[in-house]
Amino acid sequence: MALGPSNVAMRLNVTFQTCLRFDMDEQPIGSAVGRRIAERLRGLGLAALIPENHEDFAWSIDFGDQPGPYLLVGYVGDEDFQWLAQVYSGIGWFGRLRGRSDQKECESIALALHRALTTDETVTSIRWHDGEFSETGWRSEP
Repeated sequence: MALGPSNVAMRLNVTFQTCLRFDMDEQPIGSAVGRRIAERLRGLGLAALIPENHEDFAWSIDFGDQPGPYLLVGYVGDEDFQWLAQVYSGIGWFGRLRGRSDQKECESIALALHRALTTDETVTSIRWHDGEFSETGWRSEP
């Protein structure tokens, strides 16, 4: 596992708040937030595709046509943790058993996501977490 900007292991889960308008009646909530994140990631050079509904609870952002890491963006609704974005590996248990890894790609996505969020004037309260998003000990960077 690579070290992040603070010279400690990188985190791949981030919560944040936004003043961006989104439709609370939409299922899942927040396609506008998912689209904005994808657009900002494309602006940073990533091949972020248009967000797609992920099992009616989040928006999935893939990167290119090949299977690989992806980003889930979902509405949490809690005041402190309004939105949750998680970078997921595209490699399953069998691939890991065979020694495959996409950790570096996941970490690159996390760093780009951090830049996209921290430079977006509609986003505040950016908190990177290790594991469950409600745990204590969050950091301001991956």
